[in-house]
Amino acid sequence: MLGIGSVRERIRESLWFWPLISIALSSGLGAVLTTTRPLADSGPFGVLVDLDVSQVHAITATLVGAMITAASIISSLTIVALQTASTQYSPRLLRNFVRDTTTQVTFATFLGTAAYLIAVFVCVGDESPQLALTLAMAALLASLVAVAIFFNHVSQSIRIETIIRQVATETLEAADRLAEWLGGADTSFEAFDPSPDSAVAIEADRSGYVQQIDVGALAQISARRGVDIWIAPQLGQWIMEGTTIAWCAPSGHAHDDDAASFATTVASAAGSICDQVEIGYERTMHHDVALGIRQLVDIANKAMSPAVNDPYTAMQSIDHLGPILAGLGRGPVGDHIVTGPDGHGWVAVPGASLMDFAALATDQIRRVGAREPAVALRLLDMIGDVVQVVDVEYHDGLCDLARRVLDDARRRTANPDDLSEVEATAAVVVAAHDAVRHRARRNGL
Repeated sequence: MLGIGSVRERIRESLWFWPLISIALSSGLGAVLTTTRPLADSGPFGVLVDLDVSQVHAITATLVGAMITAASIISSLTIVALQTASTQYSPRLLRNFVRDTTTQVTFATFLGTAAYLIAVFVCVGDESPQLALTLAMAALLASLVAVAIFFNHVSQSIRIETIIRQVATETLEAADRLAEWLGGADTSFEAFDPSPDSAVAIEADRSGYVQQIDVGALAQISARRGVDIWIAPQLGQWIMEGTTIAWCAPSGHAHDDDAASFATTVASAAGSICDQVEIGYERTMHHDVALGIRQLVDIANKAMSPAVNDPYTAMQSIDHLGPILAGLGRGPVGDHIVTGPDGHGWVAVPGASLMDFAALATDQIRRVGAREPAVALRLLDMIGDVVQVVDVEYHDGLCDLARRVLDDARRRTANPDDLSEVEATAAVVVAAHDAVRHRARRNGL
């Protein structure tokens, strides 16, 4: 069952929705205005456009062809931008160009104008539709403005700085949505696999990536059915049809005396539970922060490949990963549990911890970029910055990541002077951690 967030995401990732809306509205408006006459023969409408019917037919036919040609050119430019982003940066960046508002609005403007002109051409009668033609001229001017904005936008959108900033911004927005989603949940527990002796497994009815989990609806089911629910996969995780998607156990003392009745209850609720775990063929950015981090890591790795050899782009990606990790460290992350209405039943959902996100952000980059001291230094600087702003409970794990960066640099760095700089920066990170720990201990935290 698609939630509001999922519907919104699918609309954002479609190139057809707003152009289709524009075509429908423009066609109707053209048909209505073609049969509408100005209140007076004189006035602005009569002054601006006053053509006979044959001229109206000729002009609208010519303009329709021109608009369709321009839309084809815009499509070609969009495809070039998609190919550039896919081959040079990451194939996962294609969704960002499809979701781009400027591209969708430009397509909607051109196709809507073409549909409006077609409606005027078809519906024109014996009299010149002055009002409809005046609006047609205004739509043409709007299309010219749109194409100028679009050309500038395309030239900017394929710049790596723009791409990285856009991915980082969407990832931070996803992190904010994740924090809001977890706002009413208890994140102090650690998820565990329930014992098969006390719980009944529910199998996934299809394969795909977990896109969203409607915890509120699951909590309602838990309270109504008298079952506690463990969700097995995390957001963004692949799940295969027939594998376990959830476990159900009796809530409190419900069903204690009748195991067969409990099994029947779970079987009848299985379909409803599966419907609240949305599975699709691809991951989405609604709550899946890891997808955004993965895109930035892909850009960094591709930049450090022998075919590209652009360490600075990798360093730019690392710079944007820091604020994302810092934001996650200040918010609720990890496994969480939501209690049902009136405290009856609960739903447990596994989630990635800050250290899971940090490992995702650094592990592949440090392995691929170990031979480049500048990348190792930027990774250490980023880790050090995150250490300064997150809770002390994460410091040991972050310092362990810094040590891994240093170990890889020691194995791959040929010049001792380069290595000494990396070692000095790693020492600064560890010293910052020790200073924060000492201050916390002194304050009795």
